[in-house]
Amino acid sequence: PSSRVVASRGGVPTTPHSSTMQRADARDADPARAARWLDEAKASVYTGLLGLLMLSMGITLTVDDFKRVLTKPGIMVLGFVGCSLMTTQRVLARSRQMAAQLKEQATRDPLTGTLNRRAFHQELIAEVGRSQRYGRPLCLAMFDLDHFKQLNDELGHLAGDQALQNFCRLCEQQARRTDIFARFGGEEFVLLMPETDAKQAQLLLERIRQTLAEQQFLYLDQRYQLQVSIGVADLATSGSPDQLLRQADLALYQAKASGRNRVQLWSPPASMAY
Repeated sequence: PSSRVVASRGGVPTTPHSSTMQRADARDADPARAARWLDEAKASVYTGLLGLLMLSMGITLTVDDFKRVLTKPGIMVLGFVGCSLMTTQRVLARSRQMAAQLKEQATRDPLTGTLNRRAFHQELIAEVGRSQRYGRPLCLAMFDLDHFKQLNDELGHLAGDQALQNFCRLCEQQARRTDIFARFGGEEFVLLMPETDAKQAQLLLERIRQTLAEQQFLYLDQRYQLQVSIGVADLATSGSPDQLLRQADLALYQAKASGRNRVQLWSPPASMAY
Protein backbone atom coordinates (compact mmCIF):
# COMPACT_ATOMS: atom_id res chain seq x y z
CA PRO A 1 0.00 0.00 0.00
CA SER A 2 1.11 3.60 -0.63
CA SER A 3 0.61 4.71 3.00
CA ARG A 4 0.55 2.84 6.31
CA VAL A 5 -2.60 2.94 8.42
CA VAL A 6 -1.69 3.66 12.03
CA ALA A 7 -5.00 4.46 13.73
CA SER A 8 -8.69 4.94 13.12
CA ARG A 9 -11.22 7.44 14.38
CA GLY A 10 -14.83 6.47 13.95
CA GLY A 11 -13.84 3.76 11.55
CA VAL A 12 -11.91 6.21 9.35
CA PRO A 13 -8.27 5.15 8.95
CA THR A 14 -5.61 7.84 9.37
CA THR A 15 -1.98 8.26 8.35
CA PRO A 16 0.84 9.85 10.40
CA HIS A 17 0.17 13.21 8.70
CA SER A 18 -3.61 13.14 9.03
CA SER A 19 -3.78 15.00 12.36
CA THR A 20 -1.55 17.80 11.06
CA MET A 21 -3.65 18.09 7.93
CA GLN A 22 -6.83 18.16 9.97
CA ARG A 23 -5.51 21.01 12.12
CA ALA A 24 -4.56 22.96 8.99
CA ASP A 25 -8.03 22.28 7.51
CA ALA A 26 -9.68 23.48 10.69
CA ARG A 27 -7.57 26.63 10.71
CA ASP A 28 -8.35 27.34 7.08
CA ALA A 29 -12.08 26.79 7.71
CA ASP A 30 -12.01 29.47 10.47
CA PRO A 31 -10.94 32.87 8.96
CA ALA A 32 -10.60 34.51 12.36
CA ARG A 33 -8.33 31.73 13.58
CA ALA A 34 -6.28 31.89 10.38
CA ALA A 35 -5.86 35.65 10.81
CA ARG A 36 -4.69 35.17 14.41
CA TRP A 37 -2.24 32.52 13.31
CA LEU A 38 -0.89 34.84 10.61
CA ASP A 39 -0.52 37.68 13.11
CA GLU A 40 1.37 35.37 15.46
CA ALA A 41 3.68 34.27 12.65
CA LYS A 42 4.32 37.89 11.66
CA ALA A 43 4.98 38.79 15.27
CA SER A 44 7.55 36.00 15.58
CA VAL A 45 9.33 37.07 12.40
CA TYR A 46 9.31 40.78 13.23
CA THR A 47 10.34 40.13 16.82
CA GLY A 48 13.26 38.02 15.68
CA LEU A 49 14.35 40.63 13.13
CA LEU A 50 14.03 43.45 15.63
CA GLY A 51 15.92 41.50 18.26
CA LEU A 52 18.79 40.77 15.88
CA LEU A 53 18.96 44.38 14.69
CA MET A 54 18.85 45.75 18.23
CA LEU A 55 21.53 43.29 19.33
CA SER A 56 23.78 44.30 16.42
CA MET A 57 23.40 47.94 17.50
CA GLY A 58 24.15 47.18 21.16
CA ILE A 59 20.52 47.65 22.31
CA THR A 60 18.83 45.05 24.48
CA LEU A 61 15.06 44.60 25.06
CA THR A 62 13.46 42.74 27.97
CA VAL A 63 10.65 40.20 27.69
CA ASP A 64 8.20 42.82 29.00
CA ASP A 65 9.33 45.20 26.25
CA PHE A 66 8.48 42.59 23.65
CA LYS A 67 5.11 41.82 25.28
CA ARG A 68 4.10 45.47 25.13
CA VAL A 69 4.65 45.62 21.36
CA LEU A 70 3.16 42.21 20.49
CA THR A 71 -0.26 43.66 19.72
CA LYS A 72 -1.68 44.12 16.24
CA PRO A 73 -0.67 47.81 16.08
CA GLY A 74 2.59 46.83 17.70
CA ILE A 75 3.24 44.25 15.02
CA MET A 76 2.78 46.93 12.36
CA VAL A 77 5.17 49.22 14.22
CA LEU A 78 7.68 46.39 14.53
CA GLY A 79 7.51 45.80 10.81
CA PHE A 80 8.04 49.48 10.08
CA VAL A 81 10.87 49.79 12.59
CA GLY A 82 12.55 46.62 11.34
CA CYS A 83 12.43 47.75 7.70
CA SER A 84 13.64 51.23 8.69
CA LEU A 85 16.55 49.85 10.68
CA MET A 86 17.60 47.52 7.88
CA THR A 87 17.42 50.37 5.36
CA THR A 88 19.39 52.65 7.68
CA GLN A 89 22.06 50.01 8.18
CA ARG A 90 22.40 49.55 4.43
CA VAL A 91 22.69 53.33 3.91
CA LEU A 92 25.30 53.63 6.67
CA ALA A 93 27.33 50.73 5.30
CA ARG A 94 27.25 52.26 1.83
CA SER A 95 28.23 55.67 3.24
CA ARG A 96 31.20 54.17 5.07
CA GLN A 97 32.28 52.38 1.89
CA MET A 98 32.03 55.59 -0.17
CA ALA A 99 33.95 57.54 2.49
CA ALA A 100 36.76 54.98 2.40
CA GLN A 101 36.86 55.15 -1.40
CA LEU A 102 36.98 58.96 -1.37
CA LYS A 103 39.78 58.91 1.20
CA GLU A 104 41.71 56.42 -0.94
CA GLN A 105 41.28 58.62 -4.02
CA ALA A 106 42.36 61.72 -2.10
CA THR A 107 45.59 60.19 -0.79
CA ARG A 108 46.71 57.79 -3.55
CA ASP A 109 48.32 58.35 -6.91
CA PRO A 110 45.91 56.85 -9.48
CA LEU A 111 48.64 55.43 -11.74
CA THR A 112 51.00 53.79 -9.26
CA GLY A 113 48.79 53.34 -6.20
CA THR A 114 51.41 54.96 -3.96
CA LEU A 115 50.79 57.92 -1.67
CA ASN A 116 50.46 61.22 -3.50
CA ARG A 117 52.40 64.38 -2.73
CA ARG A 118 49.81 65.92 -0.46
CA ALA A 119 49.39 62.80 1.68
CA PHE A 120 53.16 62.34 1.86
CA HIS A 121 53.68 65.90 3.09
CA GLN A 122 51.34 65.22 6.01
CA GLU A 123 53.32 62.08 6.86
CA LEU A 124 56.56 64.04 6.60
CA ILE A 125 55.39 66.73 9.03
CA ALA A 126 54.27 64.09 11.52
CA GLU A 127 57.51 62.07 11.31
CA VAL A 128 59.77 65.13 11.58
CA GLY A 129 57.87 66.22 14.69
CA ARG A 130 58.12 62.76 16.23
CA SER A 131 61.83 62.42 15.46
CA GLN A 132 62.65 65.84 16.89
CA ARG A 133 60.50 65.25 19.97
CA TYR A 134 62.20 61.97 20.88
CA GLY A 135 65.62 62.62 19.36
CA ARG A 136 65.35 59.79 16.83
CA PRO A 137 67.10 59.62 13.41
CA LEU A 138 65.18 60.27 10.19
CA CYS A 139 66.25 60.36 6.55
CA LEU A 140 64.52 61.42 3.36
CA ALA A 141 65.45 60.25 -0.15
CA MET A 142 64.34 61.73 -3.45
CA PHE A 143 64.44 59.63 -6.65
CA ASP A 144 64.44 60.67 -10.28
CA LEU A 145 64.41 58.12 -13.11
CA ASP A 146 67.30 58.77 -15.49
CA HIS A 147 66.51 59.49 -19.17
CA PHE A 148 62.83 58.89 -18.62
CA LYS A 149 61.82 61.27 -21.41
CA GLN A 150 63.89 59.23 -23.84
CA LEU A 151 62.01 56.08 -22.80
CA ASN A 152 58.69 57.84 -23.41
CA ASP A 153 59.83 59.06 -26.82
CA GLU A 154 61.10 55.67 -27.96
CA LEU A 155 58.44 53.31 -26.58
CA GLY A 156 55.48 55.62 -25.97
CA HIS A 157 53.70 56.94 -22.92
CA LEU A 158 52.04 53.64 -22.10
CA ALA A 159 55.49 52.12 -21.75
CA GLY A 160 56.42 55.06 -19.55
CA ASP A 161 53.41 54.40 -17.34
CA GLN A 162 54.40 50.75 -17.04
CA ALA A 163 57.96 51.77 -16.18
CA LEU A 164 56.71 53.97 -13.33
CA GLN A 165 54.59 51.13 -12.00
CA ASN A 166 57.51 48.70 -12.20
CA PHE A 167 59.76 51.13 -10.37
CA CYS A 168 57.21 51.67 -7.60
CA ARG A 169 56.71 47.94 -7.19
CA LEU A 170 60.45 47.37 -6.84
CA CYS A 171 60.89 50.19 -4.31
CA GLU A 172 58.00 48.96 -2.17
CA GLN A 173 59.44 45.45 -2.21
CA GLN A 174 62.87 46.68 -1.11
CA ALA A 175 61.66 49.23 1.44
CA ARG A 176 60.93 48.27 5.01
CA ARG A 177 57.50 48.14 6.59
CA THR A 178 58.04 51.41 8.47
CA ASP A 179 59.26 53.36 5.42
CA ILE A 180 56.88 55.72 3.60
CA PHE A 181 57.06 55.76 -0.20
CA ALA A 182 55.22 58.23 -2.45
CA ARG A 183 55.07 59.70 -5.92
CA PHE A 184 56.20 63.32 -5.71
CA GLY A 185 55.44 64.29 -9.29
CA GLY A 186 56.19 63.03 -12.81
CA GLU A 187 59.09 60.59 -12.56
CA GLU A 188 60.12 61.86 -9.09
CA PHE A 189 59.50 59.80 -5.97
CA VAL A 190 60.33 60.13 -2.28
CA LEU A 191 61.09 57.66 0.49
CA LEU A 192 60.88 58.65 4.15
CA MET A 193 62.90 56.41 6.45
CA PRO A 194 62.11 56.71 10.18
CA GLU A 195 64.59 55.37 12.74
CA THR A 196 67.29 55.46 10.06
CA ASP A 197 70.57 57.36 10.12
CA ALA A 198 72.51 58.49 7.03
CA LYS A 199 74.70 55.39 6.82
CA GLN A 200 71.76 52.97 7.05
CA ALA A 201 69.82 55.02 4.50
CA GLN A 202 72.70 54.92 2.01
CA LEU A 203 72.92 51.13 2.29
CA LEU A 204 69.20 50.70 1.63
CA LEU A 205 69.16 53.18 -1.26
CA GLU A 206 72.21 51.66 -2.88
CA ARG A 207 70.50 48.27 -2.79
CA ILE A 208 67.45 49.76 -4.51
CA ARG A 209 69.57 51.50 -7.14
CA GLN A 210 71.62 48.40 -7.90
CA THR A 211 68.61 46.05 -8.00
CA LEU A 212 66.86 48.37 -10.44
CA ALA A 213 69.88 48.70 -12.72
CA GLU A 214 70.28 44.92 -12.94
CA GLN A 215 66.69 44.20 -13.97
CA GLN A 216 65.26 44.07 -17.46
CA PHE A 217 61.65 44.97 -18.15
CA LEU A 218 59.48 44.02 -21.10
CA TYR A 219 56.91 46.20 -22.85
CA LEU A 220 55.12 44.34 -25.64
CA ASP A 221 58.09 42.71 -27.40
CA GLN A 222 60.70 45.32 -26.45
CA ARG A 223 63.04 45.13 -23.49
CA TYR A 224 64.23 48.15 -21.55
CA GLN A 225 66.19 48.96 -18.39
CA LEU A 226 65.80 51.66 -15.78
CA GLN A 227 68.33 53.64 -13.80
CA VAL A 228 67.71 56.12 -11.02
CA SER A 229 69.53 59.00 -9.37
CA ILE A 230 68.95 59.37 -5.63
CA GLY A 231 69.53 62.26 -3.26
CA VAL A 232 69.28 61.69 0.49
CA ALA A 233 69.22 64.08 3.44
CA ASP A 234 69.48 63.51 7.18
CA LEU A 235 67.23 65.32 9.64
CA ALA A 236 70.27 65.83 11.84
CA THR A 237 71.47 68.55 9.42
CA SER A 238 68.09 70.28 8.97
CA GLY A 239 65.47 71.84 11.16
CA SER A 240 62.12 71.55 9.39
CA PRO A 241 60.22 69.37 6.89
CA ASP A 242 60.72 71.94 4.13
CA GLN A 243 64.47 72.13 4.78
CA LEU A 244 64.71 68.34 4.71
CA LEU A 245 62.92 68.28 1.35
CA ARG A 246 65.16 71.01 -0.04
CA GLN A 247 68.32 69.21 1.07
CA ALA A 248 67.19 65.94 -0.52
CA ASP A 249 66.39 67.83 -3.72
CA LEU A 250 69.83 69.48 -3.74
CA ALA A 251 71.48 66.11 -3.17
CA LEU A 252 69.49 64.71 -6.11
CA TYR A 253 70.70 67.56 -8.29
CA GLN A 254 74.29 66.74 -7.25
CA ALA A 255 73.72 63.07 -8.18
CA LYS A 256 72.45 64.11 -11.62
CA ALA A 257 75.35 66.49 -12.15
CA SER A 258 77.84 63.79 -11.15
CA GLY A 259 76.81 61.35 -13.87
CA ARG A 260 73.44 59.96 -12.75
CA ASN A 261 72.65 56.41 -11.53
CA ARG A 262 74.10 57.03 -8.09
CA VAL A 263 73.21 57.79 -4.46
CA GLN A 264 74.28 61.21 -3.17
CA LEU A 265 74.17 62.22 0.50
CA TRP A 266 73.59 65.89 1.07
CA SER A 267 76.28 67.75 2.96
CA PRO A 268 76.15 71.49 3.69
CA PRO A 269 78.64 73.68 1.83
CA ALA A 270 80.80 75.88 4.00
CA SER A 271 78.87 79.08 3.17
CA MET A 272 75.27 78.01 2.53
CA ALA A 273 72.37 79.88 4.04
CA TYR A 274 68.76 78.76 4.34
